Amino acid sequence: MKREVLSCLGLCGVAFLALIVQEFIPPLAGMGLARVVLVPMVVCYAALSLPFAFMLVVVFFSGLSLDLLNLQWVEGKPEIAPGTTIFYFLVVGAICQGLRVLFLRGYWWLFSLMSGLATSLLLALQFLFISYRRFDTGGMEWNALVFWRIFTPGLIAFLLAPLFHVLAYLAARNLLPTETRPPRVYG
Repeated sequence: MKREVLSCLGLCGVAFLALIVQEFIPPLAGMGLARVVLVPMVVCYAALSLPFAFMLVVVFFSGLSLDLLNLQWVEGKPEIAPGTTIFYFLVVGAICQGLRVLFLRGYWWLFSLMSGLATSLLLALQFLFISYRRFDTGGMEWNALVFWRIFTPGLIAFLLAPLFHVLAYLAARNLLPTETRPPRVYG
């Protein structure tokens, strides 16, 4: 129980740090000025590595933080309602919880796959919500630029996920008290 509480608090801290870091990473010029989005990767890791109750804490904290960071008011109404990302992360977390047993058995690639899918799907849903909100003023048009801004962050999350997994594992092995450390699985 102590290990899960420390891991939950640590992942909330990492999610907050990811929010800050992703704001300072410049847009990728060769990929349609796509942005790096790191928070869905942290949520997927929490959902795959923590029990359901602790995953809910990380989902709520990460979703609320991301919603408040991206909150835009147009004509007195928010474009994407606060709480939308919390609900999305809850759905993604529930799916990841179903894969948790496989992840804990060593199928680490599930984390990479879910991180990439969750990131791209989050951005696609945000695009759809904004398009729906702006429908009466002409909406937003789907084109190659929009595709790259949705696909590229998912690809980046897919590629960064193994590094994040190894760093999280090493942090847990070296920072948690001896009685709460995860078992050694990587040699």
